[in-house]
Amino acid sequence: MKKITGIMIALCAMGSLHAEDELQQGAFFSVAPVYWKADGQGLALGIESSSPQNLRRSQVKNLHFEWDFGFEVGLGYRIPHDLWSFSLNLKHLHTTAESSAHAKEGGALFPLWTFPSSSGSQFAEKAHGHWRLHLGLLDFLMEKQLRCSRFLSLFPQVGLRSSWIRQKYNLEYSGGNFSGEETVRMKNKFWGIGPAIGMRSDWTMVRHVSLFADLLASINYGQFYLHQDEDQTETKLKVLGLHGIYKQSIWMADITAGIRWSQFYSGTLKHVSVEIAWDQIFLYGQNQHMQFVSSQEKGMMVSNQGDLALIGFHVKAQFDF
Repeated sequence: MKKITGIMIALCAMGSLHAEDELQQGAFFSVAPVYWKADGQGLALGIESSSPQNLRRSQVKNLHFEWDFGFEVGLGYRIPHDLWSFSLNLKHLHTTAESSAHAKEGGALFPLWTFPSSSGSQFAEKAHGHWRLHLGLLDFLMEKQLRCSRFLSLFPQVGLRSSWIRQKYNLEYSGGNFSGEETVRMKNKFWGIGPAIGMRSDWTMVRHVSLFADLLASINYGQFYLHQDEDQTETKLKVLGLHGIYKQSIWMADITAGIRWSQFYSGTLKHVSVEIAWDQIFLYGQNQHMQFVSSQEKGMMVSNQGDLALIGFHVKAQFDF
């Protein structure tokens, strides 16, 4: 971190500051409602085709991801020595996605998540999927303010991130050559912790108003827990019951950009800021749901079906004391 700080100081020409615009010591607190939408790769219901015999005219049927509210909260302390601050920040979101598909007359829906049948290709008439996500990201960060001029400040960051990412995906297939309804229930849970490094920037346009852009990257080493069941509802036949536990490192990246209004005071409350921003969070390799590819070789399967991403907005207020 000292090398990074030295490089940034060398690049920044130290400018003159207004005394009332400096925060030397004290606690700060922030709160933000967020409005985010998740997008996950590799979560399609199945493939809709005009014919049960081929895929000459076909279409992948995907989930419809919804916008939902979550929150961010932060608590920190700024020490007088060299403008360092320490903060603990939590991001939380609970969101869902749902979709239904119905094959056209003479057509078929080929499922993507059922165990392959030894009697030949399976196809359904109807399909329904419901996906749910519980997300928690907890960051402990050390940050130093670097004044490049009266108008530009940079804030290099280093610290730790801990993540809790829980996915549930339930599907139902019926009609076609299925004997009744086939249900598939999947769980994909991840917990991890690892180093985080980032940079915040603040560029003053006019007094009280500034533009900002933030980047934070982390690699979390943690554990995946996977559980998958498949049952035939009418015959009560259990087709599949499987779970797996393994460890893996996962990359994560947060990008935020927006506009901020701020005001300094001389009392106990030293500073207030309000911002509105666009967020993007990338969680790489999160969808580890299992797909089996052969009824004869029952152990043949593929996983790591795609990445998970969040996009949306937040409105944050921060109070410095």
